[in-house]
Amino acid sequence: MSAFEWLKSAGLLIESQDGHVLTNEIVAVTADYIPYALFERALEFARPAWLSDADSLIPDDGELPEDARGLATALGLGNKAAYSAIQSIHGKVDLASRAMIGYSGEKALVQILETRWPGSTLHVAQYSDAFGFDIRFRYQSVDWHLEVKSTVRRGRLKIYMSRNEYEVGSRDPHWRLIVLGLDENYHIAALATLPSRHLGTLAPVDTTASGRWQAASFELKAEDLIRGMDFLSEPWNCLQRASGKLGYGDFSESGFAWMPTM
Repeated sequence: MSAFEWLKSAGLLIESQDGHVLTNEIVAVTADYIPYALFERALEFARPAWLSDADSLIPDDGELPEDARGLATALGLGNKAAYSAIQSIHGKVDLASRAMIGYSGEKALVQILETRWPGSTLHVAQYSDAFGFDIRFRYQSVDWHLEVKSTVRRGRLKIYMSRNEYEVGSRDPHWRLIVLGLDENYHIAALATLPSRHLGTLAPVDTTASGRWQAASFELKAEDLIRGMDFLSEPWNCLQRASGKLGYGDFSESGFAWMPTM
C-alpha cells in the first residue's frame, strides 16, 4: 500500500472539490504534533495484537514493541511521545471494547435469568448508568441489584468500577457484583460472584478532603470469587440448564484461569 493509499484508508486524506486534502485533524495542529497524530492513527488503523494489553505489556517507554519503535523512528517521534500515544490509543480502544463486551454480557445474563425465571429482570443499564447496578433481578420476593462485569480474557481478570457503583454496593445489602466470562460468540462461558465482604478491600482510599477517586481498576483471582451466584438457593446448574435451552450450551469454565472451581 502506498503512502497516499494509506492516508486515504486511515481517514487522514479526504476528497474535496479541490482534490484530495488533509483532514482538519492534521491541518489544525502544529507541525511538531503531526508525527504524533500520524502515529496514533497508524495504531488505530493497524490494531496490533499487543494493543489490547498495552497497559500491562508496556510499563514504560523503554519497553516499546519493535513495530511501534520502528514506526516512531520513521516518523521522527521520540520514545516518550510514542509511549504517550500508545497509552492514549489503548485507553480509547479499551473503553470501546469494554462497552461492547459489557453490554453483551448484561444482555446474555438477562436472557438466561428470564429463561429460568420469566419476568424476573429489568435491564436498568439500558435506561441509565446512574443506578449503580445493571440489572434488577427479583428472586424469592427479593429485588437483587446486579452489577455485571464481563470479559473475554481467559487469564488475567481486570474489572473497572465507578465511585457510584462502589458506594451503591457498599450501602445496599442486595447489591451483587457478577463476573462473566464470554466465549467467542459472547455467550456466557463462566460465571462468578465477588463476595460483598471483599468490596471494601478493593477501593482506593481518599487521602484528602479535596480529592476523591471517581473510577478504579481491580485485578481479581479465583480465590477472590465464588462460583455461580451465591445468593441463589438453587444449585447454580439451574443457570446452566437455562443456558442450554437458549442454544448456548452448558457453562464451560475451562480456559478461564480466574474462575473458581468450588
